[in-house]
Amino acid sequence: MTFFRLGVKRVDGLILRYFLRYFAYVLPTLVLVFIIQYLLKYFDEFVGKGLGVGVFAQLIAYFAVNLLPIAIPLAILLTALITYGSLGEHAELTIFKAVGISPFRLLRPALLLAVLLAVINYHLASYIAPLVNAKAFALLHDIRRKKPSFRLEEKEFYNQIPGYSLRYERKLNTKGLLGGVMIYDHQLANTQSARLITADSGQMVFKGDTLWLRLRAGHCYTESARTSYEANFPPTSHTRFARMHIRLDLSTFSFSRSNEEYFQNIRYAKNISRLLQERDSLRQSITQYQAHMRTRIPRLYTYHLATSSVSPPTRAYPLPPTTKSASITDYMRQQHDPEVLKTAMYRAESIKERMKWESERLRHYLSELHHSQWAIQNCFALAVSCLIMFLAGGPLGIIVKKGGFGVPGIISTCSFIVFHVLMVTCNKYAREGVMDTVLAAWMANTAIATAAAAALIAIYKPHLLRLNN
Repeated sequence: MTFFRLGVKRVDGLILRYFLRYFAYVLPTLVLVFIIQYLLKYFDEFVGKGLGVGVFAQLIAYFAVNLLPIAIPLAILLTALITYGSLGEHAELTIFKAVGISPFRLLRPALLLAVLLAVINYHLASYIAPLVNAKAFALLHDIRRKKPSFRLEEKEFYNQIPGYSLRYERKLNTKGLLGGVMIYDHQLANTQSARLITADSGQMVFKGDTLWLRLRAGHCYTESARTSYEANFPPTSHTRFARMHIRLDLSTFSFSRSNEEYFQNIRYAKNISRLLQERDSLRQSITQYQAHMRTRIPRLYTYHLATSSVSPPTRAYPLPPTTKSASITDYMRQQHDPEVLKTAMYRAESIKERMKWESERLRHYLSELHHSQWAIQNCFALAVSCLIMFLAGGPLGIIVKKGGFGVPGIISTCSFIVFHVLMVTCNKYAREGVMDTVLAAWMANTAIATAAAAALIAIYKPHLLRLNN
């Protein structure tokens, strides 16, 4: 008996080594694939802005941490499929069965590791990822705000410098000396004045965030608006110069960082503690707002809802004509004062717009409440998904008996597509109030758990699926 226990412990160590080895390969690979997808999504924001390697490294690190809560469950699924599929492919499962080790016993060591990963994933989704999201959104905001790097092309106007448009005909050497320089100065556009400068040559000298243009042998044309007293004066003045120095400010091209505190209140930068506070606050605000609407709406009406009882009419009013061409408004114009009808229609439109605005505001509160409730449940759902993915991947690996990234990769990809589509779709329905937030957060796990239950039953009773040896 002692020898059997010693053998089982060695089997546990073997399975854990396999699982950790494959997990160390699979998780970075999945994170890298997701990062490439993110970089392709924001590719247009990076092109031509001269961002350094440090900025890209920082952004990739933020993306990696942000993707870990969704990558860890998928990595567990794929690792479990590869681990137990490899054991079955090399007939090791058959040997374990022959010595009396059940498939459920083989799942236990890796299951304990999946529980540890579930705890880690909960803290990642609840606290670490929201903190990193604030930093990532701040960095993306700064990248979007940064102008493309300063780059002049021959015979093309460059308009990225505020107040100036630059153009040159050709490069005279590699030291920044240009020929046929033309500068259009429209800094004084608000005063209806403009200046055009042409020069035979000019040299660009960069000093920090300043560009000095040293022009030689040129002309300056200044055009200004004329008042009635200046009608006899020419509208354009012309001067020649041998040398002229123009200072251009390039500070708008520098990469400046925003204060990350401004991004702490965005939707995906709130940890679970702040989400709980926001949920309680929104519930209280919605209750108060609904009570305010119940007292405010009756005040909008002059007669309707003004009293609790309605007096009977003192005389009978004739019915409107039944001809198809006549309308109720035409009839009222004939029977009553047009000004009274105009006032009534104006009040009706005002009440309609006011109710529409109140409804939109209440709908916004409810949408934020639904998202907070879904986000809270999603933190727990992502943690539990680690266990569900393992309980689905382990038995499926025992069933298919195929290692490597082939069959396990196909199964895990299909499972993740179903999981991700259900999670995104249910999140949308939950925000719109179509689906309950708890059900929406756990719907994806429920679908995978159904497959896990079927796989567990299959390895417990192999004859149900004719998978016995």
